[in-house]
Amino acid sequence: MPVSKPAPRSAEDILAIQAVTVLYGFLVDDREWDRFDEVFTEDAVVDFRDQSAQPPTGPAPISGRAEIVRQFRDVLTHPYQHVLVGVGQHVA
Repeated sequence: MPVSKPAPRSAEDILAIQAVTVLYGFLVDDREWDRFDEVFTEDAVVDFRDQSAQPPTGPAPISGRAEIVRQFRDVLTHPYQHVLVGVGQHVA
């Protein structure tokens, strides 16, 4: 079965995706977990597994914004500075 290409995104959509990506980095850097509603839906899933491994390795995906906030606040460790490079390269 041939793999179909996703529909092209508008410039407005690309900018909106970039804005959420950048905001996520700032919120994590500043430890503003209570603002995660600005970047995650209630039913979001975060998957930090190494996708280059077969099968993927690492911690299990985290489901639901409330659990994501809890994990970020109480369990996970993160750098204090995110560097975003080439954000728009993979959203087209």
